[in-house]
Amino acid sequence: MKNLSIKKVALGVFLAGYAATSAYADFSPVNTHATIRGNAPTIYHPDGVRQRLLTVRITNDEAGTTALGNTVRAKVGNYIHIFYKLKDSDGDLDTDADHSVANSLTVFKKTARDTTWVPVTVNAQTRNTGEDGHIYFQITSEMAGAQIIGFRLQEVTPFGDPKANEWLQVSNIWNTTNLEPEHSSNVPPVPTVDNHGPGDADANNPTGPIESDATKLGIFKVDAATGSPIWNKNLAGDSVSAGTTDPALIPKYGDKLIAAVWTFSNASNPNNYPDMSIDTDQSLAYTFTWSLKGTADGVDANSTDKNVLNTTALGVSTDATNGWGVIQLATTNSYYSSLNGGAGYKAGIQGFMIQVEAR
Repeated sequence: MKNLSIKKVALGVFLAGYAATSAYADFSPVNTHATIRGNAPTIYHPDGVRQRLLTVRITNDEAGTTALGNTVRAKVGNYIHIFYKLKDSDGDLDTDADHSVANSLTVFKKTARDTTWVPVTVNAQTRNTGEDGHIYFQITSEMAGAQIIGFRLQEVTPFGDPKANEWLQVSNIWNTTNLEPEHSSNVPPVPTVDNHGPGDADANNPTGPIESDATKLGIFKVDAATGSPIWNKNLAGDSVSAGTTDPALIPKYGDKLIAAVWTFSNASNPNNYPDMSIDTDQSLAYTFTWSLKGTADGVDANSTDKNVLNTTALGVSTDATNGWGVIQLATTNSYYSSLNGGAGYKAGIQGFMIQVEAR
């Protein structure tokens, strides 16, 4: 009986071990139903401290080191640069080979004729180094005449989960108050206001509107009967000679003249006058200064008259609606007796050419 009891105990232990082993082997591997998450990328100012701010610079080269200066206008052929840091705590990077942020870029323009943004096509390039992001593109002829340039882009890397974050939208790269970009988790709609800057625009950036070889300055008579400029007669046109006999091209005492800046819709337009039904009038963006030029009765126009002539007392004003420079030529010599340092000229301003500068 003693041996039998021992055998029963041994068999019980064996069976218990067998049962335990079989139960363990029956379990299949399990896994999480959600994938491993990292952290979303976020754009920072190039200083790496301020979040969702961009630096915008306008230069004449791809390097983007030095802005062109704030006393000139941006022109077709210049480059617009966007600088930032794309920080991702997981170490995900946006390389030049991927340029994911640049791929998300959409650029918009607004001319004096546009009530909302118009998308334009650009060839965006990158010079990314680590976290340092640098997108640049050349200003195209399609952007000529634009008074406002805006863009939107996304915080995104080519790989990772999540690899995309918010959208940043700048509605005016020339915003002087440097308001930060709008940002949203969804693709933002076209803005209704133009006051969101990049947050950090280079103080030496040239301003808008964007000029090109198709941007021109001209002088036109105002039709006394209709009060409208005679657009097809540019008194300052290249084809007008000093000896012209066309009355419409000769400034005369009593005439009202306007100066206007426009950009041809067709850059190869051979005319020296605009068609304001299709061309872009940019005059509102400029200040006009009138002066005399040349020699009359053996006397040169005094250089100081550039400022003296540019006064309301001498009929100079600005068209409030269109921004044109306006000068109303007087009908008598005495009206101009204050010129030439107060000595006047022998016959008022007769015999001189009239000149206008737009800045």
